[in-house]
This record gives sequence, structure tokens and C-alpha cells, in this order.
Amino acid sequence: MKISSRILYTTIICLFILNLLVVPKKTMAELGSLQYYAFPGAWAMDNPDGWASMHHIRYMEIDNWRDEDGKEQDEMGDALTGIDKFRAKQYILKAAYIWHTGDRNQFQFCHVGIFPFADLKLTRTDWYSAYIGTPGDKHESSSGMADPYFYNSFGWHNKSGGLHLSGSFTVRFPLGNYDKDDRSSIGLNRYEIVPAVYAHLRLPMADGFWMFDLAQNYTYITKNHDMNYKDKSYMETNLIITYFTSRENPKFGLFAQSDFMQATSDTDTEVGKLRDSDAWSLGIGGGVVYAVNKDIILNLKYTEDIDGKQYRMDKAAHFMLTLKH
Repeated sequence: MKISSRILYTTIICLFILNLLVVPKKTMAELGSLQYYAFPGAWAMDNPDGWASMHHIRYMEIDNWRDEDGKEQDEMGDALTGIDKFRAKQYILKAAYIWHTGDRNQFQFCHVGIFPFADLKLTRTDWYSAYIGTPGDKHESSSGMADPYFYNSFGWHNKSGGLHLSGSFTVRFPLGNYDKDDRSSIGLNRYEIVPAVYAHLRLPMADGFWMFDLAQNYTYITKNHDMNYKDKSYMETNLIITYFTSRENPKFGLFAQSDFMQATSDTDTEVGKLRDSDAWSLGIGGGVVYAVNKDIILNLKYTEDIDGKQYRMDKAAHFMLTLKH
């Protein structure tokens, strides 16, 4: 089965792997990147050659945490940082160059720079403000550019275009706005290393077709030496199932998403390890994708964490515009 290249523009989501949460590590753990940044066609390997850009706008809020027993902590906030409420508005620019090789262009390379900008506001609990010596001063805010990511992938698709397999390697660099004396600083002052593997499958059904996008990544997080803080590393599994109503003219699709994150190490702080390597979260999402034409793709999505242990419960709304240049 061969699908029109219009729908394949949505697949430039090789751009989306990465944790662009702009929250500093003294604030909260940074988990669930695939839940936020994977969209329909995320891991297809037959995108058009050339430059593309993605313009991602996201609004996120956090109002409760799960403790070591999986219980909600609405009143006390996050037990580690004392955050009671968190709000963030983000604009994320992703610039990609894609090219192919092979006797039938079955091998794809994708190189992406990801540059996040954000404005965040948070409120800490009374007990935490008193603990750090700032009673009555519970509100904090920050804005600017977060640490950028640089992503490279290589993949293959079969002759029919129904099966796509790929892998990627991503590094996040500490180049964002960082102030070691600001507890809500957007820059994180440490590296992230993210290898990942992907599978993409297309199956015809009636007049339309199904797309399945499966991703598995591992994020290793280095230490912020200024804060003597090393966040827990983690693995994440993400699945998106999309149905397009037409194979001949695939302009409109509906999708659902599930996401599971599992920590692989303890958080290491200046007072010792937190013994939270068994932390996990389960998230869901859904939305629509619409191809205005072959060069313009729109995505709308809502994501939410619904269960977990020693992890924040996020809610986020996303708008994403993809342009082929």
C-alpha cells in the first residue's frame, strides 16, 4: 500500500522525541517526553527530502503529585520541592533536515535542532516556604530559552511502505537561561543522553487506513554540580493509534495515545539518594490531525497523567503547525 505524501508530512515528528519540559531539577522530575511530543506518523521513514519546521505551542499545568504509595498529594504539594501549583506556556521551534539514500530511497536520515522557550509560574506550599526561610513568599516565575536538543535518526521502510523501523540518538546541551541562585531557573545545567528505537505500521481498513506508532527510549540524566543534584534516569514506552478516513485523500485523522514511564535509578541529592527508582507514571492522550495541503499540517492534542507513583500528574494542551520549506 502506498500512501499520499500529504499525510507523511505529519511523520516529521522525528522532531518530537525529547523532553523539553523547562522545569529545573530542583523543581521536579522531568519525565514523559514521548507522551508530549509524539504525534501521528511519528516514526515514518518516507518523509519528503529537504527542510521542514515545526511550531509547537503548549500549555501545561500540575496540581497534584503521587507519593511512594501512589496516593494523591493535593494539599501538601510535591514532598521534595513543596510545589503546590505549576503553570507553563511554551513555544518550541524544531528545525529539521531530511534526506534519503538507497536504490529506492528506503533509508532515511533526519537531523533536528529543537529550541524551547517558556514562561513558567509556580506556587510553593506554606511549609516549604517556611523551611527555606522565605515565609509568605510562595510565588516564583521565570522565562526564557530552555536547554536545546540535537537529534539524529536513521531508519528504513519496506517496499510497500507499510513497515518502518528506525533508531535515534539525542543529546540535550546545557545552553539555556540558567541562574544557580534561581530555584525556578529554566536552564538545567546538565546533559541528557537519549537513545531510542521506533516502529511505524500502516494497515488499510475500509476506505481509510490505520497507523500505529510505537516508541521506546531511555534517558540518562547527568548531574547538576551547582545544586549537587542528579535526577533519576528513566525508560519510556509510547503508542499512538491513528485512523485516517481516506486512503486516496488522507487529510483528516483521529488518534489516541498511551504512555508508560519507569524510573531506572534513584534521584541523588545533597542529602543522599531518595530511593525512588521504582517511580512510574501512566499517561493517556488524544487529538486530531489535519492536512491543509501537502506542505501544511495541523495537530491538536490533549495529554494527561492518570496514575503513577512518586511522580507528578501533568495535564497539557498542544497545538502544532508543520511547514515544509
